[in-house]
Order: sequence, then C-alpha cells, then structure tokens
Amino acid sequence: MTYPKPVMSVSEMAKLGFSKDFLYQAINSRWGSTFSRKTSSAKNAKIYIDTEKFNKLYERGVFE
Repeated sequence: MTYPKPVMSVSEMAKLGFSKDFLYQAINSRWGSTFSRKTSSAKNAKIYIDTEKFNKLYERGVFE
C-alpha cells in the first residue's frame, strides 16, 4: 500500500481505513517502538507512525 505521507498520525491512518483499535494494538505491541513515536510524555500526546516501517511489518502479518 502507498501512503500519502512518510509520517502520519493515528487519526490520519484511520481515515485510510485502519481502525483506531487496530492501530493502538499495533503501537502497543513489541514492535510498536520501531515505527511509532509520541510528541511528548503527556497523556494525550499525538502519536506519529512511520508509514514505511509500519507497512513492512503489516505486510509480513506481524499484527495478526
């Protein structure tokens, strides 16, 4: 899958068809730290996803 931007927020990824529940489960998995980053340590900080790294793991079926 091709993504419009190299780094996207969770809400932007949800607009592409991924459910927010799935994205948060992927972020909290053991591979989440390889493709996601929070903007700060605040509880409601935005989470950004590196789409290239996420797609590699998603195509391998790691999150199923």
